[in-house]
Amino acid sequence: MSKSSLASEWTNLALSGGAGAKDVLVQALKDWRDNRRLLSSIGHIPPAEAEAAYYRQLDESARAA
Repeated sequence: MSKSSLASEWTNLALSGGAGAKDVLVQALKDWRDNRRLLSSIGHIPPAEAEAAYYRQLDESARAA
């Protein structure tokens, strides 16, 4: 979900007076931050993917030891 679609979703919910609109926006932003954004410092991959690779590397090194 892109930032612009998040903004559109928030606007639509706010205008419709939807209950929990803020909660929906916060959850969408958390999902984007934690799972979808690409970070150059970790090789242009999402944080969740980098975390999985990190723990996979730890597991492999523990088996080798």
